[in-house]
Amino acid sequence: MDEYGQRIAYILEADWQVTAIAAADSMAPPKKAQPVTATRQIKLNEFYQLPDCGIKPIIAERNTTLGKLQAPSQRYLYDFRLYQALKDCLTRTSDEVQASLLPLLEQKQRDVQQNWLNLVNTSPEISVALWSRQAYFSAEEDHRFAIQSWKQLSQHSPESAESGKTVETRRLEDSLNNIANAKTPAKIKNDIRIFNQILPRLTDFIAIETAYLDCESHPGHKQKAQYLSNVFNLFFIQKIQPHVGKINAWYYQITPILAQLPLAESRGNWLAPEEHLTFLQQIKEHVTVWQNLFKRCEVAVRTS
Repeated sequence: MDEYGQRIAYILEADWQVTAIAAADSMAPPKKAQPVTATRQIKLNEFYQLPDCGIKPIIAERNTTLGKLQAPSQRYLYDFRLYQALKDCLTRTSDEVQASLLPLLEQKQRDVQQNWLNLVNTSPEISVALWSRQAYFSAEEDHRFAIQSWKQLSQHSPESAESGKTVETRRLEDSLNNIANAKTPAKIKNDIRIFNQILPRLTDFIAIETAYLDCESHPGHKQKAQYLSNVFNLFFIQKIQPHVGKINAWYYQITPILAQLPLAESRGNWLAPEEHLTFLQQIKEHVTVWQNLFKRCEVAVRTS
């Protein structure tokens, strides 16, 4: 966009400067979410009183050094696996044992919900994907696979998993890694903020610097308008407009997915809806300024 502005300025013999552009850095980082510790640990005497129905080995994992250092994703998967094992155990034990297991089952159900909140709000992969402040799209990026990974993450929620879907460790970890590598939401946000800072200035610059062009009376002015149409085609039509199209496509795909995730209020909106509406309006106003100039000067614009 800077080169786009420089080319326009050269034709109009004007001065174009981009100053103080810091779209992402100008925004304060969100507060760091603090994980909430799940409920109490099972005491040793309670552990030995549990029935032999497949839950003891799972509980024992939590007491290992590795178990105590679990990442948010692993902690969530652990509690969900234990919760499912407890439900299965209830179907294969006596009424007396069932009564003793019910409080533990209810506790683990609460833990699953809490650890899902912890996963969404404290996992480093999701944080970097949402809040990276220096992540921007390159022209060749394709984020369809990354958006699919966000969909797979949402399918690991307690509600989805309880409906019969399998919670798989490898699948969840792969999704989180893809999400962190792509940084799709952060790139959408940062690129939109760059557009929202630069494009209004550039639109105003074009409107002001072309106001004097009198193409009907001055052949040289019409020639300038023709040169400007070439710049418009080369930069906006061929480069900027396709980029805008991709940003919008990815924005509309990922927004409903993120809306389903229980992001804490302290983390704020990943992107305010007003920012996207401003983005769309700025693109429209920019095109309108060009259309008015080319209509006034009777200049045809190539579209490729």
